[in-house]
Amino acid sequence: MRVILFNDTSGNRHYGCEFVVENLSIELQRRGMLLHWSNPVGVDWRNDANMLPSPNDFDVILVNGEGSIHHDATRPRAQWLAQVSEWASNINKPAFLINATLQDLTNNCLNAISRFQKILVRESSSLALLTKHGIQAQLCGDLTLLTQWEPNLSTESRYSLLVTDSVLPDNRVALRRFAARSGYLFRPMKPRQNEAITRKDFVHMITQAEKVITGRFHTVTLCLLTGTPVLATESNTVKISSTLQDALGNKNRVFDISELASLSEYHNYYYTTEEKLHLQHYLQQCKQRWKTFFDELTQYS
Repeated sequence: MRVILFNDTSGNRHYGCEFVVENLSIELQRRGMLLHWSNPVGVDWRNDANMLPSPNDFDVILVNGEGSIHHDATRPRAQWLAQVSEWASNINKPAFLINATLQDLTNNCLNAISRFQKILVRESSSLALLTKHGIQAQLCGDLTLLTQWEPNLSTESRYSLLVTDSVLPDNRVALRRFAARSGYLFRPMKPRQNEAITRKDFVHMITQAEKVITGRFHTVTLCLLTGTPVLATESNTVKISSTLQDALGNKNRVFDISELASLSEYHNYYYTTEEKLHLQHYLQQCKQRWKTFFDELTQYS
């Protein structure tokens, strides 16, 4: 069975995006499915029909929504990803929108999204948006939650606090300056030029940290996966606060960037007993829902 993927984010050197596509590929391979072709993130497939594979060469279409489908009135990428459903309908192929955050979408975009065979969203705010417009979807969490990782059993050389960056330029600067001023380790979600740090190295850094401050969605999901205490400032959508609500039952760990200066390694970062129980259930539920989706995908061969 051959699968094609739109919005392949693995080529942008972002650790979280690399895990997303790696985990997707692993789950397909486990079930005897092949990722036959992919459309790179940022490339409008509508501009060149010749770039698309022949319908005879594949069975199923997946669209990796990630953080690309929001504010479509000013973001053309959201529109062209949603419109994959229309192309799929024209060639009579099943298409699925997966791993998606959806926010502030026009009716035209929502209508296109409604034509997908199934929709898997990353957080409850996206689910609420679709439900409001009569569109069925399922909450599955982000694909990074399927990442295989090894617990850090050593108590030596642990970071008191790890700070990562943000997709928002002003927040990125503020986080970097906060880390430099306070003497904390700062690690962006992409390797610097000529730097050999890999996505697995990044996860290891998270497991070495006693706690993390971030403005990155995928840093949050990897902290949740590894049980690392985290505080976060919001991104370009409400995906961080909504995911923390889903995973922990509250949004207490979300702070405004103006509050950054008041934070320190002595802040109470640690998960409460209630949060730990909520998180355990959330991770189990997400992994089971992803497993069910990939198992069901084999029916389309």
